[in-house]
Amino acid sequence: MRISKKATGRLALVVGAIAGVLSPAQSKAAIIGIDFFGGGGSGASTQMGAGETAGVIPASNWNSFTPNIQATPQPLKDSTGGATTANVTWNSNNTWNAPNTPAVAPGDLNMMKGYLDSSDTSTTNVLVTGLPSSITSAPYSVILYFDGDNGGSERVGMYSITGAATGNAVFWARDAANSTFSGTYIAAQSPVDPLTFGGGIDSNAPAALTMPAGNFMVFTGLTGDTFNLLAQSSVSSDGTNRSSVQGIQIVSGTVPEPSGLIVLAAGGLAMLRRKRRQ
Repeated sequence: MRISKKATGRLALVVGAIAGVLSPAQSKAAIIGIDFFGGGGSGASTQMGAGETAGVIPASNWNSFTPNIQATPQPLKDSTGGATTANVTWNSNNTWNAPNTPAVAPGDLNMMKGYLDSSDTSTTNVLVTGLPSSITSAPYSVILYFDGDNGGSERVGMYSITGAATGNAVFWARDAANSTFSGTYIAAQSPVDPLTFGGGIDSNAPAALTMPAGNFMVFTGLTGDTFNLLAQSSVSSDGTNRSSVQGIQIVSGTVPEPSGLIVLAAGGLAMLRRKRRQ
């Protein structure tokens, strides 16, 4: 089941369903969105504009950054455009672009175009510090977006959050072959290391295919004003291993787990179908 955002009416129903799971305060809370873009790969990506809306929970005023390494803390604004106490630094092997079509488009396609890219052996780090009380007053959630330029290969990334007071976790997810993002968000994450199924990290399609495929995952129950997001390559159906980080959303309160988001989308689509029949 997929969360499609190609139709405005359909999107409104899905967003309404998600908001219904959050408390009224949480559903109206500001979100901090961080987007990465840069060179390499297919076409070019550009910095997101303040008015561009993107994400499973649609929000504007994304903080859009390049290049692949930034050691100086960068201040973060929230989805209202207001300044916050939060900062971000990051370190990755390089930046790259997915082959989205069109190459550059407002909103979701633009956010999902460029990304921080790992190598076979490197680790991507995104360190967020100084989160404001508007985010941390309740356990918060981090939505991670990923979709590499993997062509016909199955590639699994290992994603973890460390450094939070609570909520630290490790998940794996597969970037499926021939699945370039085209406007549909697909939830995927597993706490099981694919290497437990045998074989090595290279040319290991059987292990790779045990992992759920998609382009976003959700970390929940985070507390504290600091966390470090790590991305490392895992198994692959070929000899190239990668893990991408297109961006993240930091959301006050508990966002439904990916399976819950899919159920909500299904409910929203059912509502839409019933309405059309009336």
